[in-house]
Amino acid sequence: FEGQQWFVPFDWGRTSITYRTDLVDIEEESYGLLWDERYKGRLAVFDSIDETVFITAIYAGLDPCNMGDAELETVFALLREQRPLLRFYAESETDMTQAIAAGEVVAALTWDSGAAALRAEGVPVKFMSPKEGVETWVCGLILLKDAPNPDKAYDLIDAMLDPEAGEFLIADYGIGHSNQRSFDRVSDETLAVTGLPRDPTELLNSGVMYCRFKNKDKVVEMFQQMKAGF
Repeated sequence: FEGQQWFVPFDWGRTSITYRTDLVDIEEESYGLLWDERYKGRLAVFDSIDETVFITAIYAGLDPCNMGDAELETVFALLREQRPLLRFYAESETDMTQAIAAGEVVAALTWDSGAAALRAEGVPVKFMSPKEGVETWVCGLILLKDAPNPDKAYDLIDAMLDPEAGEFLIADYGIGHSNQRSFDRVSDETLAVTGLPRDPTELLNSGVMYCRFKNKDKVVEMFQQMKAGF
């Protein structure tokens, strides 16, 4: 619009480790749990650079948004070290949560929604706040320039931003919503369970906001090679 691209924020959340509190013994919450030899064969990460490579960069103390060749070598050295410890690289969050519920996996990367689903099933889990800083993200909507039905598109956007929709998102999925009035509809007890604040400012400022890698094609190639054992 007038030469600028616009994005309508809808939901926001975190990528972190969900772990079984009855099966994992930790003294300090850290992404390092995914490299813990004690749980070899019972750990899992996403089959995705946007989560797995990103959090590895955070764990290494690097800026994921500004990594050159040397920084990528550091990150992929850690990923090669991690590979033999993993049960699998998951294609979806459902793969993660089912394995955690069964006890096949004791710790895995998920979004807030994965931990919420497991808690709803009565599985004893914790969604980690790693000392290194959590990966944060925001999702939303765009309207294509030549969209054939803009009125219907705006109806969809309005519906997704409605406080009632946000209440459902927060209470049932444990994911934040972009409409502040959504949080007015949710109890303190519900927020305490999800770990979400009424004001996301502090949480989002304390995390590491997702960004596209500068050299994404190279990162994808290195990730595939790493998984293949190279």
